Order: sequence, then structure tokens, then C-alpha cells
Amino acid sequence: MGLISQVEKERDSYSQDANKANANLMQMVEEVKLKKNLITELKKENMEYEAKMKQQQNLYEAVRAERNLYSKNCIEAQDEVIELKRKFKIASHNISNLKDEIDRKNQALTNEHHTLGMVQREKQRLTKDKQDLEAAITGLDSQLSAQQMEQEMNTKIIANVSKDYDELKKLYSAK
Repeated sequence: MGLISQVEKERDSYSQDANKANANLMQMVEEVKLKKNLITELKKENMEYEAKMKQQQNLYEAVRAERNLYSKNCIEAQDEVIELKRKFKIASHNISNLKDEIDRKNQALTNEHHTLGMVQREKQRLTKDKQDLEAAITGLDSQLSAQQMEQEMNTKIIANVSKDYDELKKLYSAK
């Protein structure tokens, strides 16, 4: 009986080892299932992260494209600002020149008005002097006419007196 009991012991030992191995196998199979599920979940997560990363990469590319566009627009706007500043400076210079020219012309106009006023006053004075002279000339013409008439009368009188004198002289010389 020793051998049978030893074989039974071995069998029981092997049975326990088999049960343990079976239990270990089941546990390992369960762990493999869990690991496969974990791997599947991690693959899903990885695909989600890859999709998110692709989405983020697309967003990054869009943002980069927008940044480049805005940078280009900014440079163009800066160039436009520089051009506008240049044009403003030119316009300011032109305005300053025009203001100076207007001031000069206003001064010249003021001088012309002043000169015109003086000329008009001189004209009025000369017109008055002319009228006075014309009145004086008219008066002198009248005086001259009167004197000429008087002279003609005096000449006639002298001629008559001279004629009378000559006649008297003849008369006295004949006597």
C-alpha cells in the first residue's frame, strides 16, 4: 500500500499543482483579457489623442496661416501708415507754403487797398484842384473876355481919339 498511497499522494499533489496551475491559468487568462481590454481602451484613447492632436495640428496650421496673413496685413498697414505719414508731411508742408502765400497775398492786397485809398484821396484832391482851377480858368476867361472887350473899346477909343487928334492936328496945322 505504500506505493498506491504514494501515487495517490503524488496524484493529489499533482492535482493540487494542476488546480493551482489551472487557477493560475484562469487568473492569467483573466489578466490577459483585462490587459487586452486595457490595450483596446488605450488604443481607443490613443486614437482619440491622435485625432485631438490632428485637430490641434490643423488648428495650429490655421492659426499659423492666420498669423502669417495678419503679419502680412500688419506689414502692409505699417507701409500704408508710413506712406500716409509721408503724404501728411507733404500736405502739411504744402499747407504751410499756401498759408505763407496767402499771408503774402493778403499783405500785398492790404498794401494795394492802402495804395488805392491814397490814390483815390489824391484823385479826389486833384479833381477838386482841377474843379477849382477850371472855376478859376472860367473866372479868368470871363475876366479876359471882359478885358479884351475893354481893350477893344479902349483901342476904338484910342483910334477915335487918335483920329480926332490927327484931325485936330490937321486942323491946327492948317490954321
